[in-house]
Amino acid sequence: MASEVEIANLALRKLTASDRIDSLDDPTETARALSDVWVPTRQKVLGEHPWNVALRRAILAPKATAPAFGYTYAYLMPTDPWCLRVWGLSEDHHGSAKWKVEGRDILTNEGTSLYLYFIADVSDVATFPPHLVDLLAEALGESIAYRITGDRNAEALALDRYRSSLKVARSIDGQETAETYAYADAFEDARL
Repeated sequence: MASEVEIANLALRKLTASDRIDSLDDPTETARALSDVWVPTRQKVLGEHPWNVALRRAILAPKATAPAFGYTYAYLMPTDPWCLRVWGLSEDHHGSAKWKVEGRDILTNEGTSLYLYFIADVSDVATFPPHLVDLLAEALGESIAYRITGDRNAEALALDRYRSSLKVARSIDGQETAETYAYADAFEDARL
């Protein structure tokens, strides 16, 4: 279980910066740099993939006011926890329902209720598994690299490390599910 400060200091170590912080509110340039990017960077990382720790489900009721045209119903995205990204509608309930996000609304022709999968903004980093902690540290490092080091090469290297860590983290996270998908092979395609 990592804290915000531990993740921030891990980001600094990855940049080989000599500074460390005791709080994101420290009156230092390093702490200010980390504090400035903390929330948007965490949200960016969470939105990159349907991380198991951030996936949520909700059943939504339609809004009283329908969209002006194109769709029959509008549903407000969840706010507690905050929906960073719509992942999809329940296939068990709606099958191949068509939907579109506009602003904070989900537009669809599905009425009565909407069974939603979404990526939530999880602010409690103590719930993050190690692969996500490491990825967030890499993302923070990439976000502050130039500001801390003044070196564009360090910034480019941090971005490369983030991209590499993202692949690893996605792979690890994907191993924590038992969902299976059926795919047709060439023989089955030919028969159809």
